[in-house]
Amino acid sequence: MAGYPSAPPPPPSNPAGTYIYAPSQPPRVSPPRGYPTAPSILAQADVFELTPEIIAKAQKRCRFAISALDYEDVETARKELRAALALLER
Repeated sequence: MAGYPSAPPPPPSNPAGTYIYAPSQPPRVSPPRGYPTAPSILAQADVFELTPEIIAKAQKRCRFAISALDYEDVETARKELRAALALLER
């Protein structure tokens, strides 16, 4: 446990005589229920293969979205970005 002192620091002097608790290590926090953990993320990554063809199609959709924004066409930009995401979420 590098970075943590081997012994907790002495309690601060408090004229009222109360002790302020200061833990020497941060509390361990578990991820929320339903939150994907590292093994489940890796298992999902094995299912989807990102091919050069998929990358090219997603990039094309993103270019279309950029072009639409040049013309201030927000709806088309959103549509193209969603299409690009759909390609990447297979």
